[in-house]
Amino acid sequence: MTAPAGSALLEPLRKKLAGRTPPCVIAAVGPESFLREEVLHTVATAVLGSADSPDLITVHGDDETRGSEGALAFFFDEARTGSLFGGAKVVVLREADEAVAADHKAFIAWITKPSSSITVVLLAEELPADVVTAAKESGIVIACGGRGVHTENPARFAVGRAAAKGKRLGIAEAEELVRLVSDDLSGIENAVEVLCLHAGDEPAIDPAAIRALFPGARMGVAEEFAELLLAGDIPAALTAAGRCFDEGVPEAWGSSRIARDEKSVAFVLVREFGKSLLNVLSARRQLDAGVPRHSVAIKGPSFLRDRAVRTASMRRPESLDSMMLLLEETDRGMKSGGASGRVAISRLATAAGRLR
Repeated sequence: MTAPAGSALLEPLRKKLAGRTPPCVIAAVGPESFLREEVLHTVATAVLGSADSPDLITVHGDDETRGSEGALAFFFDEARTGSLFGGAKVVVLREADEAVAADHKAFIAWITKPSSSITVVLLAEELPADVVTAAKESGIVIACGGRGVHTENPARFAVGRAAAKGKRLGIAEAEELVRLVSDDLSGIENAVEVLCLHAGDEPAIDPAAIRALFPGARMGVAEEFAELLLAGDIPAALTAAGRCFDEGVPEAWGSSRIARDEKSVAFVLVREFGKSLLNVLSARRQLDAGVPRHSVAIKGPSFLRDRAVRTASMRRPESLDSMMLLLEETDRGMKSGGASGRVAISRLATAAGRLR
C-alpha cells in the first residue's frame, strides 16, 4: 500500500505498526526531509518504544568512510541479523538512494526477500521504480512530497503543524499563508514555526502577523535563488531573481518593508547567497574533518543542514572558495558604484555558472 505522510495522516501507519507483526520494509521517499524524519520517529516509537533504543541501528548509504558499497554491505549484515538484546530491531538506511546506486541488483534481491523478524526503514529522496514496487510488496511506501504532487492539502497541513505546536490557525489564514509562502511543505513548516514563535503566549496565530511576516514576493524566492545558484542551475536561479526584481522582496525575514528598486533587491539576493554559501562552507569544513553527514551542525532547521551537506558534497572546495571571491567582488562592486541591480546579479550568476 502507499500512504500519504503528515502528522494526522500517519495514523494508519501507526495502526499498521501496532499489529502483531510490523511491516518488514517501510520506505519514506520524497524531498520533504522533516516528513521522512517523522516517519522514522513513528516507526521507532511504535516498534521499539523509543527513538533512543539501542535496537535502532542507523546506516548511512553515503558513508564517506566505508563508501556506498561498504555501507550497503554493512546494511545487509544488520538487516539480516537479529537484535543482540533479544527483542525487536529496527534498521534505518539513510540516503537509501545512494545505497541503491551502489549495487542495484543486490538491493532488489534483498528487498524482495527481507527478514521477517526485522523492521527496516528506508529514507530516500528518490528511488528507482522497481525498488519502490518491491518495497510496496514487502511493506509500505510513504510519499514525502515531490514531483509537484502533494500528499495532502497544503493549507490543512499548515493548520495541523500549528496545532502540533499548540497554536490555532484558521483555514482561511492557512490558505493566505500558502499563497504567500508557496505550497511547498518544507516552506510551510518553516513559516508556521516562525509564526508560532512570533505568537508567543497567544493561543492563535494573528492573520495580521502572516501578512506582516510574509509580504510581497516571498523571501523564500530569494533563498531559492541562492540555493539554485549554489547547485549550478543558473537559468532557474535567474528566473527566481527575476521574480524578486519584478515583485519586490522583504528586506529581511519578518520585515514589513519591501525592497522594490533594483539595487535594494540585488543586495537582498547577494545577502541570501552569502548566507547559504557560508552554510555550505561550514558543512564542507566539518565533512573534511570527518564529521558524519547527519552530525553536521548548521544553525536552523534540519532541512537547511541537509541542503548544505548535499551541496557541499556536490561542489569541489576550490569551487566554493571561488564563489566566496565572486560574492565579495559583487558586494564590493555594488557598494562602490559599479554594476548594480539586474546587471550585477546576472554577472554573478554567469560567473558562478562557469565554476564546477
